[in-house]
This record gives sequence, C-alpha cells and structure tokens, in this order.
Amino acid sequence: MPLLVGSVIRRHLRPTSGFRVAEPGAVPPNGFHAADGEDVIGWYINEPAGPLVVFTTIAIHVVSDAKDAKVETTPLDDLLDYELPASKRSAEGVFVRTPSGKRFLPMRGAHGVDGRFPDAWSLVQVLRVLVGNRVRR
Repeated sequence: MPLLVGSVIRRHLRPTSGFRVAEPGAVPPNGFHAADGEDVIGWYINEPAGPLVVFTTIAIHVVSDAKDAKVETTPLDDLLDYELPASKRSAEGVFVRTPSGKRFLPMRGAHGVDGRFPDAWSLVQVLRVLVGNRVRR
C-alpha cells in the first residue's frame, strides 16, 4: 500500500499551490521527523504562517505553526470518511472522520488560472481513494 499512497498523494497534490514533494532524506521546513518505518511523501504549506500538513506512507500529520510545534497525527488506516467542503470556491480544508472523532486537515491555498481551484478539493481526491481503498479491504 505505501507505493499506492505515495503515487496517489503526489498525483493529486502536485498541482496545488503549497505542496512540495519530498526528496529522499528531505526534512519538512519545521523540522518534523517521521517515525521509524515511515517515509515522508511530501508536505503542504498553508500560507501565511498556517499549519504544515505532512503526508507520509502511514499517516497525515498536521503540525501547528506555533513554536511548540504540536503535531496531530491521523493514521491512514483510521480514515473512515470525509466531508465535502461546503463551498466550491472558498474551501479551506477537509474534515475527516476517524474512530477518535472528526479532524480538520487544512489546505487554504488555491491553484489554476486566477486561483480558481481551492487546494482542498485536491485533498478530497486523495481522501476519496484512501477511504475507498479502506472500505474495499
């Protein structure tokens, strides 16, 4: 599954305004370090000075922009469902449902001509595949 996860995340998030693909051994800008056996696929920078969203082979980590760098981890295996953003033009992220409750994954940017496409909708495409794959198991 890690190869599928990496491919899906890179395919759908590469066009977004804030996603950066991780080179081998790269460390996200805030110094986040993945656990053993967990590889960083890439990260999304919420501008200005918003939380960093780090995508790995086993989880999505939201790292606060505060100096204490609080990390909220959502294991990919815990993704049960997601909610579509209420607005097509001003989406700022996506709520996901996990066994421990709802969590918000922020993606505040937009891409395309004149910023017509909120980046959150690209995250929806990733979640659609990951949640759908979980349901089929």
